[in-house]
Amino acid sequence: MTPESAPLDVIVVGGGLAGLACARGLVEAGLRVRLLEGADEVGGRVNSDELAGFILDHGFQVLLTAYPNCQELLDMPALGLGRFDPGALVQLANNKLCRVADPLRQPRHLLTTALAPIGTLGDKLRVLRLRALLKDHVPARTEAWTAVSAEAWLRAFGFSEKIIVRFFRPFFTGIFLENQLATSAWMLGYTYHYFTRGFAALPAGGMRAIPRQLAANLPAGVVHPNCAVRTLDSTSVTLTDGSIHRAKAVVAAVDGDTAQHWFPQLPGRAWQAAGCYYFAANTSPLTGTRSIWLNATGRGQISQIAVPSDIAAGYAPADRSLISIGVVGADAGASDPEEIRAEAATYFGPCVHDWDFLKSYAIPKALPLATPAALAALALRPTVIDGVHLCGDHLNVGSIDAALASGSATARTVAQQLRIAEHPRPRSDAGG
Repeated sequence: MTPESAPLDVIVVGGGLAGLACARGLVEAGLRVRLLEGADEVGGRVNSDELAGFILDHGFQVLLTAYPNCQELLDMPALGLGRFDPGALVQLANNKLCRVADPLRQPRHLLTTALAPIGTLGDKLRVLRLRALLKDHVPARTEAWTAVSAEAWLRAFGFSEKIIVRFFRPFFTGIFLENQLATSAWMLGYTYHYFTRGFAALPAGGMRAIPRQLAANLPAGVVHPNCAVRTLDSTSVTLTDGSIHRAKAVVAAVDGDTAQHWFPQLPGRAWQAAGCYYFAANTSPLTGTRSIWLNATGRGQISQIAVPSDIAAGYAPADRSLISIGVVGADAGASDPEEIRAEAATYFGPCVHDWDFLKSYAIPKALPLATPAALAALALRPTVIDGVHLCGDHLNVGSIDAALASGSATARTVAQQLRIAEHPRPRSDAGG
């Protein structure tokens, strides 16, 4: 790619969700923008591969339909979203499988949920109280929410050990990517709110449809893949091929580790790891439900199992099912697939041995850490270093919506600063 002789208004480095949202906001502000992405396709951590007619997301991910920035920036109907049922199938330690549903949205499962042995009657009444508390608003970032772990907050709310072990831990393990509920209570309130307000969903053709739609809605010539960046400063970007591209402003819309490589003064932020194993089968192990399966047995590596082809179109060839098996932890994704298959067989029986292994993903940097200490440290993370603007979920919480919000906010800031630079206020000669 040959640099233009005339400088651009803004160069955005990084084509993940934050970078795409930032580019969109800048274009809408009337600025000349170029987005440089090092990979051959946009998306960052939200992406998918194709294999033998199957679509494999880079780890199990979902889109929460109530996310406000998703509703603002995405054409949701065009994504062809398929929705999970609000609830889950929970496998208990005695191998009993029970259904837990949102009785207000799935009243036909009211009795089944009421009788599910996941907690006491008081626990189930408290779930309704929790739902009412979080339904209308994301909790404020007060110390009561941010300074304690999700588990400590749930206990203080009155939930028993039984429901914490049998429901909350397995449910949030796949969301927080840790199984001790050590994540900040604010993250529990944040995600619970959006689960209550909407649905977990998958786009037709995989999660890659989200960044692809964002990129497709940008003007031609804005997005440039296969442009790996070596260095950058406030007005220029140097690619690994040695070419230099200049602009009035530069935005680094990259993950925290990459940003810290360029700016060592940026505080580090740890990651949660995840792994995902994909299998193909002739029939779905979750036939008759659109729920996710959760492991509450207290044993094994598997945290959750989903069948994306049961939820959204395009994930699998006709008459085949795609099975996604999730694991969490530092070594997530490092196990032999046959170990995962053997564990799955203890839950679903010998049919598992007919599944065809497709591919596994080990994702050591799946989600920024969100413990109380990690959220408190966010106040120390600058959004501008040496004149370069930063955006991405490493500056906030790890979610699709937070990444989009970060990109949009950075676009507003940069656009405003460029307008002020081009049209400064006239000096007043009035005395005083």
